[in-house]
Amino acid sequence: NEFDPEKSLRGALIASDMEVAIEYNIKMFQQWWEEGQNPNDSAFIVQLCEELDIDLNEFTALSNSSDTRERVKNIFKRGKKYGIFETPTILINEERFVGLDRIDAAEKKLRAMGLAKKPRASAAA
Repeated sequence: NEFDPEKSLRGALIASDMEVAIEYNIKMFQQWWEEGQNPNDSAFIVQLCEELDIDLNEFTALSNSSDTRERVKNIFKRGKKYGIFETPTILINEERFVGLDRIDAAEKKLRAMGLAKKPRASAAA
């Protein structure tokens, strides 16, 4: 099966509504990228809900609701309007940094502009 980004985005919206957005995204990407699990498999969402300690039936019902589907549709429309086709997409003074592999370049650009946070000193230093 081909990956369905809308399904994961619907889950992220509901996780945000349930105030577990950060945890959802961390665990979802760990299961997908690090563990190689398929986000389209029903076992994927079961494990995710168990790890987040949220009710599977409630999460699934909300994720599949027409309201959530409409919210996702509007997010995709806005993204298309701004020319966003991949996340993350970072815009700095009209310059685009697209994809995870470009985060370092975006940070470098911000540092050159004097806008980046200073790196924390390591505890060993």
